[in-house]
Amino acid sequence: MAGGTARRCAAIVAAGFLSIASARAGSGCPPLAPDELPGAHKQAQPTAASKIESPVNVQIEKAKPEVDTPPTPAPATSSEIAAPQSQGSAPVRILGGLPAGSTWFSREARRTHLEETLQRNQPYTIFVPTDAAQRKLSEATRIALRSSRNTLALATLLSNHVVEGRLTRQDLIGTNSLVTLAGGTIDVDASFGGITVGSADLGQPTAIGDSVLVYPIDTVLIPDGLKLLPDGSLLLGMYVRRPDAMTAAKLSVDRGKTLLVTALIDGANAGPAGVQVGDIVLTIDGRKASVEAGEKAKKNKGIGNFVKLELLRDGEKLSVRVPVGIDPR
Repeated sequence: MAGGTARRCAAIVAAGFLSIASARAGSGCPPLAPDELPGAHKQAQPTAASKIESPVNVQIEKAKPEVDTPPTPAPATSSEIAAPQSQGSAPVRILGGLPAGSTWFSREARRTHLEETLQRNQPYTIFVPTDAAQRKLSEATRIALRSSRNTLALATLLSNHVVEGRLTRQDLIGTNSLVTLAGGTIDVDASFGGITVGSADLGQPTAIGDSVLVYPIDTVLIPDGLKLLPDGSLLLGMYVRRPDAMTAAKLSVDRGKTLLVTALIDGANAGPAGVQVGDIVLTIDGRKASVEAGEKAKKNKGIGNFVKLELLRDGEKLSVRVPVGIDPR
């Protein structure tokens, strides 16, 4: 009987007819242990070396794209509207404020990019040659300055007219020399009532903005040693040859160390500098006269710079300075 009861109770348990708390009343079956309930499974305790995790039923939602929402700006106060944030002072258009008659300087300052230097909101004093001053240069020099081969030399020449600092006439009276942006120096002289800078007379200043003073001057200030490359042949403007034996004996000169001026070139520099046909050239820049010495002197000095000639004329010695030019023919 006991065996039958046990089999009947097992069948009831297997069929799931028993509650979790106890067996049905009157079934004659003893209460079930928890591990004997339907669906109960014995789980092994995880060891340190191996753990078995039960699967978890997780519902995964499709990710939504994130959208950055800009923060809502706070309303501007009345002070923010009245005084916007400063973006820095605009550069002063210096070349546009030059006095009338400065077309040449303004144009060439743009071509050589000097304008960019002058617009850095720094104090400058600019001595601007007038257009009339530029026309006083020799034709050879003006031609050479227009050449693209001499852009760097032109930039140096223009920078020789600019000094750092805003200098009034009183400031200039109190100094003897100034250092230019080109790195050279120019003399200042106020001993005769007016003011001269280099070899130029100073005009009345014009203020451009708060930091720049511009003075017109009547002469271009050419830096010492400035060399210009020619587009044509360099020349002094005279034809020469060795004097013949009779002329050398008559003048008591060494025909192997002197030159005779036989003709002058129209439009060149030798004639206006004082050289005459019939002159005997004794030395060229301190060297004994020769065609080779003349060519070397022209090359070393460059356009617009002077070659010194020692001449013999009517038994007297004299010196002339001839600027190097370009063949006008």
